[in-house]
Amino acid sequence: MRTSTFFLSRGEKIIDYGLINDNFDFYILKLGLTRAINIDFSSELINFKNNSHNPNKIKNIFFEKGLRNLRGGASFQVFSQSRERPISTNMRLSYGEQSGGLRHGYIFSEIINKYSISNRLSFNLNPKFSFTSFGNVYSISSSINWRLNPKFEIIPVANINLNNAENNFSLTGRTYLSKNIIIDTFVSNSFGINDMAKQFKTENTKYGVNLKIRL
Repeated sequence: MRTSTFFLSRGEKIIDYGLINDNFDFYILKLGLTRAINIDFSSELINFKNNSHNPNKIKNIFFEKGLRNLRGGASFQVFSQSRERPISTNMRLSYGEQSGGLRHGYIFSEIINKYSISNRLSFNLNPKFSFTSFGNVYSISSSINWRLNPKFEIIPVANINLNNAENNFSLTGRTYLSKNIIIDTFVSNSFGINDMAKQFKTENTKYGVNLKIRL
């Protein structure tokens, strides 16, 4: 449940399909336009009941049980890693919309900063911004990618509220079945997998699995 910091080459594709308990599912398609620009499209079914008495009106409006969120966006490489500079910076922008009669929309932006300590250990610090007609949401996400061996990696992630967001966490175990097939298993209390949904939390911890195929 983290945002990838690597970029696809021109013509490459990644397809994600994920299932979470309580019949929650999501799909992500990522396409490489150039080595510095990727585009993505995603769909996510919110199937967790939101507390209608929650004072956060943005959460109440955008995350209603049984509605699917649709998103499209692009990622841009700002700085790439090199032997002399172990830091990379990418930016992601997207537009998301809630399905249903009202079809509320929002703009999401994320600055993805990765610092590689070694081939096995890296640290990410990602400011996140969501802009809506009902108010704006700001948070910052910190995570560690720890490669225990060539086939397995663990990824703890914490989202910290700055404005109208909620603190949440996730822990992912990533298994590399091959160069092109990855399976993530995770536990989390974030409301969703993508964009603004990652800035809020659910009342209960959930668990799920994600299959990632590179074409």
